[in-house]
Amino acid sequence: MQADLVLLIAALKIDLQRFVEMARARGMEPLVEVHTSSEMDRALKTDARIIGINNRNLSTLEVDLGTFERLAPRAKEAGVFLVAESGVHSREDACRMMEAGADALLVGTELMGRPQRLGEINRL
Repeated sequence: MQADLVLLIAALKIDLQRFVEMARARGMEPLVEVHTSSEMDRALKTDARIIGINNRNLSTLEVDLGTFERLAPRAKEAGVFLVAESGVHSREDACRMMEAGADALLVGTELMGRPQRLGEINRL
């Protein structure tokens, strides 16, 4: 059994294109995660097909859904599959991210902290 997807965090200052190629050579699709405009620049210079925009600032751990809204248009113009990561706590948040261009949502903390919410996923 093997993973299908690997997370590449642009903030790590790795050679993203090289890691994208290495992931694909091993049968995995890379998801390149960004949080800033400069990280988006780096991600868009690769041939990554999936970009995740993390609404959580990894330095301060503060969450701002506006991060996705600010960065998404450039990624959508490039035609990548776009994932909104972090900060989705309600149907309204999910709709907001989808309206801003999200093709998918990464929802973890909300569900881990409140497992009873799992039943609500189908209503999103």
